[in-house]
Amino acid sequence: MKNKYFEWINNNLLNTWYNTIITIFVSFFLFEITKSMILWFTSVSWEVIPRNLKLILTGSYPVGELWRIWVILGVAAFLAGVSYSLLKKGITGTALFLIIIPGSFAFLNFSSGSRIWLIILSILQIFGYLFARYIAGEKSKTVIIIGWVLFLPFMYLFISGFTSSEGILPIVKTNYWGGLLLSMLISITSIIFSFIIGLMLALGRRSELPVIKYFSIGVIETIRGVPLITLLFLGYLVLPLALPSSVTPGVLIRAMSGIILFHSAYMAESIRGGFQGLPKTQYEAAYAMNFNKFQSLVLIILPQVIKNIIPILVNSLTGMVKDTSLISIIGLLDLVGISTAIAANPKYLGDSPQVLLFLSVIYFILCFSISQTSRKIEAGMNYDNKEAAK
Repeated sequence: MKNKYFEWINNNLLNTWYNTIITIFVSFFLFEITKSMILWFTSVSWEVIPRNLKLILTGSYPVGELWRIWVILGVAAFLAGVSYSLLKKGITGTALFLIIIPGSFAFLNFSSGSRIWLIILSILQIFGYLFARYIAGEKSKTVIIIGWVLFLPFMYLFISGFTSSEGILPIVKTNYWGGLLLSMLISITSIIFSFIIGLMLALGRRSELPVIKYFSIGVIETIRGVPLITLLFLGYLVLPLALPSSVTPGVLIRAMSGIILFHSAYMAESIRGGFQGLPKTQYEAAYAMNFNKFQSLVLIILPQVIKNIIPILVNSLTGMVKDTSLISIIGLLDLVGISTAIAANPKYLGDSPQVLLFLSVIYFILCFSISQTSRKIEAGMNYDNKEAAK
């Protein structure tokens, strides 16, 4: 094995005199950068992270009501375990992923109660995985669809509450939501509604009715020609003016409206590209099976379109997760807004690089998880196609 490595280095990095000089220069440059980063990492104080960990994760959400968030994460963990059971390949890697990710966070500077909750999340994911594999069987697909459809309204209802201060679920106003909690809520909501609206716009653009077709084209091209920051300010300032005086949407709704509109236009073009890339024989086959247009779309066309555009969808999803950082410009304390507030605290002057590095790690974990999940879904679809071909 070592001979292969030395042979590759000799053939690719040291094969000529100028490649040797470049290799030495780049190696020295990388060594100096790595050394400087290690020295900085070990010399600075990281106390700003554990002292503000609750603020970074949940903002000003009441401490006494944090159990609601743990319950929501528990439901999501169970549904994630059930969803991963559909994968036909990488079962061992998936099981390790389910165990390691939540459990590894238990080693951070959390309280003992939080550590117990993190361990419970790992157990719930494993239980969901085993439940779908050995108990639900084919019915697990129904559990997944119903579960994830109901998850979003359940999440908002549970976090916001609906009773008085003396009830079981007292109302928590949105101005107390912040940090990772707020970023994830906006990301999940934007992903779901952007896909739905984008699909409608893509179908509208392909419509044979001129009114629907040109209306969809106008919406798509107008939104794609406007920066996201402009749409955020339009949603923040103009949306209340466009609605009746009796209806006053909160800042959270205004922010989400801008993000959803922006990404819906790009999602529509991605989906339209998937439709155009599908052979006409698929439509003819659906008609030959005596399917009407709706049945052909839902049962034959749309599943293939989604499969073909998975890489593009992943790019859009990761973009939506990262674009939530822009809502801080209209006063919402998401991850970036919280980091700005922490850096402005006189007690933590000079500690902003540590906070920003920690936030970048959080964003990387979120985006990398989306990317890896999509790759496993693609692998599972390819596996199903090979099995069907046999």
